[in-house]
Amino acid sequence: MRASRRLGFTLIELLVVIAIIAILAAILFPVFAKAREKARQASCLSNLNQIGKAALMYASDYEGFLSRAASSASNIGQNVLGEAVPNRGYAEAYYWQTVWLSYVKNSQVFFCPSGDQNFRNAPRYVNTVGGLPIREIWGHYGFNYEGICKTRAPWSTSKNDNRNADTMQSPATTYLVMDSWGVCPMVDGSDNPLRFFGSGPLGGGDDVGIGLNLPPGDQRRGDRHNDMANVAYADGHGKAVKVSDLFVQIPSGLYSPFCNFTMAAGTWAP
Repeated sequence: MRASRRLGFTLIELLVVIAIIAILAAILFPVFAKAREKARQASCLSNLNQIGKAALMYASDYEGFLSRAASSASNIGQNVLGEAVPNRGYAEAYYWQTVWLSYVKNSQVFFCPSGDQNFRNAPRYVNTVGGLPIREIWGHYGFNYEGICKTRAPWSTSKNDNRNADTMQSPATTYLVMDSWGVCPMVDGSDNPLRFFGSGPLGGGDDVGIGLNLPPGDQRRGDRHNDMANVAYADGHGKAVKVSDLFVQIPSGLYSPFCNFTMAAGTWAP
């Protein structure tokens, strides 16, 4: 009786199969990653829509005002996680979530699923008061504090009180809250519009905002959703935008109806 011959793959055949699997993995993994990010982007946009609706409900209870006025004597006692915060001026800039929290009733809406999960230990997120750490930023979204709470910024062209949803000039194109690195993309010091982009070196005064100075793919960047940033607008709608779509080229530089300022030519390149 003739013995049966044992069949098997040759080395070359095995290498070919492995190569095919590797090629398929290289093709499919980025597709899966983008699909996963798309789902996270949708979840993030849902957060911002809830925040936007909360702001409008707050406004309906406070004669149209979306937030408190900027005040050097302001004091908000705790953040949305129930942690005590220092008695400080201009608290609206850092603790704006607290003002709207009762209208969303869930602090988790202030966290983007694609945001940096360790952001509370990152530079510029931790401040110290009296030797104790005070975390001034505990979410992944930035509030248009400069445009809505005050108009003292030298680049602002607003003539009305932008805090009021009833008198705001262009609520459908003015951002309320968006994906960002800083709690208020344009807050601080001289109110330099460059802060909005995070155009300065890390550790400096202009390094916050939407973090375009950070490496592509960094979870602290505002455009962390496949190079798109989610935005809640002052009229209550939300959508994903490209940062480069937020500006119009004019002779004196780049004008942004989104932030209501003109950036001089040469200061930033989209």
